[in-house]
Amino acid sequence: MIFGGGSGLYGMLAFALLAVFVAGLMIGRTPEYVGKKIESYEIKMVSIVILLTPLLVLVGTSVAVLTSAGTAGIVNPGAHGFSEVLYAFSSATTNNGSAFAGLSVNTPLYNVLLGIAMWFGRFGSIVPILGIAGSLAAKKRLAAGTLPTHGPLFVVLLLGTLLLVGALVWARTRARAHRRTSHHDRRPRTAVRSRFDPSLVKPAIVDSFKKLTPRTQLRNSVMFCVYVGSILTTVLWIAALAGQAEAPAEGR
Repeated sequence: MIFGGGSGLYGMLAFALLAVFVAGLMIGRTPEYVGKKIESYEIKMVSIVILLTPLLVLVGTSVAVLTSAGTAGIVNPGAHGFSEVLYAFSSATTNNGSAFAGLSVNTPLYNVLLGIAMWFGRFGSIVPILGIAGSLAAKKRLAAGTLPTHGPLFVVLLLGTLLLVGALVWARTRARAHRRTSHHDRRPRTAVRSRFDPSLVKPAIVDSFKKLTPRTQLRNSVMFCVYVGSILTTVLWIAALAGQAEAPAEGR
């Protein structure tokens, strides 16, 4: 939702409108956002945006793992292979269309399925968001609403909405995938170490800081652009916070 450029931005806006709607239901007031009243049309468009992504991801993943052409491209069987397929459709629907190396997606089946997911994932979300923008632009601006959308209370409400919708959509998917893969994968299993094993965590932390050096980032042009953009965004964010802190002091 966040790291997707334009798709991440309008996805987060859809969840912000949903959070405002939920808050309006809880306090018995008409929901408002940016001074505009949120009515049934906007919520219908938000529902399309939020439900379209899991629909494309889950249907595409189901078709891939239930067909021989789809399972033929899975190099790593079991839960890991299923997660690779799930990630490929998630990335195609909402992000840049990447896939893990353990999944051979350069096949007719995956090319068609991922292309459909990418097309509908982009335009199926953009069109409702544009409809919301046009509807809000035509409405008159109201006075300040009962729920400020720039305070910590709304941030907590937005995070709660994200976690709740995510849990409802993806938790059952993980449980079913575990049952399915554990039934079909009969290979002998080795002992699995905890994710927080110090022998794994300590080297990972050290390596993560080593990879932040500019010399390492220059080896990958894409990561270097993200690296520079992150630094500039952080500097601008700190400057904006400093400006907001100085404004009340000057007013007093």
